[in-house]
Amino acid sequence: MATKSEDRISVRIDPKLKKTVQKELNDMGLDLTTFITMSFKEIERTHTLPFTPTNLSPLEQSLNDLRTGHLTKAVSVDDYLNEVDKYDED
Repeated sequence: MATKSEDRISVRIDPKLKKTVQKELNDMGLDLTTFITMSFKEIERTHTLPFTPTNLSPLEQSLNDLRTGHLTKAVSVDDYLNEVDKYDED
C-alpha cells in the first residue's frame, strides 16, 4: 500500500503485453514497480531515456544487433518468421 510519501500511477496497457513483460521481469528477479522506479531514476540521473527508441523492422534490428555484437541468443528461422508474423498481425 502506498504511503504518504509515494504517488500512484495508473496506466492502461494491453493485457497480453503486460503479462509478457511481467514474466520477463520475473525471470530477471524484478517486478513492474521496481522496473518503473529503476527507469524513472535512470531518466532523472541521465536526463535521457533508458533505451533507444527505434522504428527499425525486426529484420533491420536483428542485422543491427549482429553488426554491433549485441546478439543474446540464437533462434531458428522458423521462430524468427513466427515472431515477424506477430508484427504483421498488429
